[in-house]
Amino acid sequence: MGDSSEREGAADERSAAVSVGQTLSQARLSQGLLLEDLAAELRIEAKQLLALEQDQFDKIGVPVFVKGYLRQYGQRLGLSYNDLLALYYRQVDTQEVDIRPSRTIKLRDDRQVTVWVLAMVALAVLVVFLAVWWLNDPA
Repeated sequence: MGDSSEREGAADERSAAVSVGQTLSQARLSQGLLLEDLAAELRIEAKQLLALEQDQFDKIGVPVFVKGYLRQYGQRLGLSYNDLLALYYRQVDTQEVDIRPSRTIKLRDDRQVTVWVLAMVALAVLVVFLAVWWLNDPA
């Protein structure tokens, strides 16, 4: 009796140990969908979807792209994104990296803004001066 429960537990572990790629591939095939058709529908290159199905995440690029593709592809196949993400994290050794710039990036330099404001004021004064001169010209 204990032996059969151990076998059931081992079978559960094997089904839980299925990879992201196997899960996606099995879901796609069970629905009779072609990879090329899904690629066109999702607007994701077929080679990217194939890389997902083959668990070759490094061919896709940074993890944020992998997770985005997993979300789209899994949703289209009716799979849970959280389950796919959990499988993905078990397969790869990545951690979320908080990327911050080493220094504050200013879009505009304060001096540059001041120079432009002064240039605009000078231009406005010049235009007013020329307009007064033109209107007061006796000729």
